[in-house]
Amino acid sequence: GDPFKDTSGPAMNILLKVMTIVSLVFASAFV
Repeated sequence: GDPFKDTSGPAMNILLKVMTIVSLVFASAFV
């Protein structure tokens, strides 16, 4: 179907995972 819809889903999931990992790394670094 729509290429933007097909790519926006997985891209958002990857972005959320990256942001979660980055936040965990920063949290462990500050603690």
